[in-house]
Amino acid sequence: MSIGHEFDGILDAISALPPGIVVRADSEIAHAANLRRWRRKYPLLVRLFSPRMADIDQLGRVSGLEFLFLFHRDGHVREAALRRLGVPIPGPFLLAAIAWRLNDWAAPVREAAAECAARCFPITAPAIVAEAALTLLARENSWGRWTDERHMLRTAFARPDVADCLAASIRTRRTGPMATILRYALREGSLDAQLETLARDAVQPSVRAVAAQALIDGHATWPDGWTWRWIDKSMGLRRRETTYRHRPLDHGAPRIPVIEASANDRSAIVRRVATSGLIRHEVDGLVARRIATPLLRDRSPSVREQAEFILRTHRQDPA
Repeated sequence: MSIGHEFDGILDAISALPPGIVVRADSEIAHAANLRRWRRKYPLLVRLFSPRMADIDQLGRVSGLEFLFLFHRDGHVREAALRRLGVPIPGPFLLAAIAWRLNDWAAPVREAAAECAARCFPITAPAIVAEAALTLLARENSWGRWTDERHMLRTAFARPDVADCLAASIRTRRTGPMATILRYALREGSLDAQLETLARDAVQPSVRAVAAQALIDGHATWPDGWTWRWIDKSMGLRRRETTYRHRPLDHGAPRIPVIEASANDRSAIVRRVATSGLIRHEVDGLVARRIATPLLRDRSPSVREQAEFILRTHRQDPA
């Protein structure tokens, strides 16, 4: 029996789901829609005496069904669904679902997902890709099966129109881990030209701090995994530490104006970025004193301590 009449409205409902739940929703959608492996091909008696049709044969008969079958428990059906897709992705959740298939346990499904991404991601609306990026940027390192397939995702996020939408979201959103998302987005250079605006106008102070630090240091930094650090080998004491990677910025900015603007920011975490920049980088003594002196009265003890250190380091020469 065809499921066309049962599919009305389901695609819209799935597409409206938040992309952040795609991993959990994978099995839940399959269970709710009865997308079981044995439905790929019914036994001979069923095929002879029942009008029911195997799931894989329904593809092409029901518009949009391939999006639902991305969650099928049978890898052959998932692969067939991906190979049929060639249209703009209608929502960020479904784009995240294709990204999840890029990390599928079955290699043929990953291959089909990469080909699907090459067809569909470049023609998908930038707002949809950017919304999915807010979830996927910080999660892709935790997905372990894919190798070269992840470049399909990064290529989509590097589109100039997607980068503009992503930067606008990072700049204006009041909630969510936007600073973490910005760090991961800076693995590529597509947001480098937006850093000055983010350092100045981002709503979240942590975003302004990340952008300002990248401009002051001249390179982007992002988490890249973890390693063990020994505390006491004789006692077998160690702790896990995050490792980082770096990339020179494609579009920088003059260091001193960025430090001055950050030193006058309304948030202490951004002002600490300014004082740390004065300590780490060689700055003319008079300039360093001019920026640090007002910070001796800062509300933040750590900012005051760093300002005092800067002034001790750059003592005025006696007249």
